Amino acid sequence: MFLIARKSDVRIRKTVPTLHHNAADLLLKNLSFDFLEVTDFDMTFVADYHLIYYVSDGQMRVIVNDAKYLLLKGDGVFIEQGMKYKLQGTFNATTVNRTAYVE
Repeated sequence: MFLIARKSDVRIRKTVPTLHHNAADLLLKNLSFDFLEVTDFDMTFVADYHLIYYVSDGQMRVIVNDAKYLLLKGDGVFIEQGMKYKLQGTFNATTVNRTAYVE
C-alpha cells in the first residue's frame, strides 16, 4: 500500500496548549528523521519499514507498481514496509521511518 498526500489536500492544525509535557518523547520515540538533498537522483528501494517522504523543494517522481507519480513542494507519500519503489528527480525531502536504534 502507498498513499500520496497533496499539499492542496492537507489541513493545517494548530498546536494544542494542553499537550502533555512529555508528548514529544512519547510521539517521537523510535522514529528517525532524515533529510535528503539530491540532484538527478535515480534509485530503486525495498522499504525496510513503513516510511513517509515529504517534499520540501523540487520535484520527486515516485514509481510504484509501474505507475509514476510526480510530487511537488508540500506533497508527501506513505510507503508500506516491503514495497518496492523507485525515486527519481532533483529534490529536498524529509523521510520519517523507524529508527535503527530501537531499545
